[in-house]
Amino acid sequence: FQIGHHKVLEAQWTSMAQIKTAYDRITAETSLLQRKMNAVKSISNARGAGWARVLNDLADAVPKGVWIRKIAYEKGLLTISGSAVSKTRNEMIIANNFVATLKEKSSIRDYFFGLDVDSIQRREGSALSIADFTLKAKQR
Repeated sequence: FQIGHHKVLEAQWTSMAQIKTAYDRITAETSLLQRKMNAVKSISNARGAGWARVLNDLADAVPKGVWIRKIAYEKGLLTISGSAVSKTRNEMIIANNFVATLKEKSSIRDYFFGLDVDSIQRREGSALSIADFTLKAKQR
């Protein structure tokens, strides 16, 4: 009887271990989603429709020869990474003009301060000169 009871308990334990693994995975996924939702809520509650204006002004400020590769906002710091390309080797000037244009946008001035070039590096393409840049601005 004891051996039979032991086998039943082992089978229950095995099925419970599988359920616990699934539960742990779902709990971790739920926790990650909750953190992401809280981050989005903090941004949307603090700025509301202002973010749409910021992104719209950012899109409007992008000149010919510049493209944005990444926009990140974390812990009150806005980071914009992009590249500028030119056949006439003035891509550094294009990137700096882009920063100057962004600084003039009221949405950027209203929500951020200290928008500056964090890094800029020139690289040579096959026929073009490219400047990769990173801009950073702190939230007001």
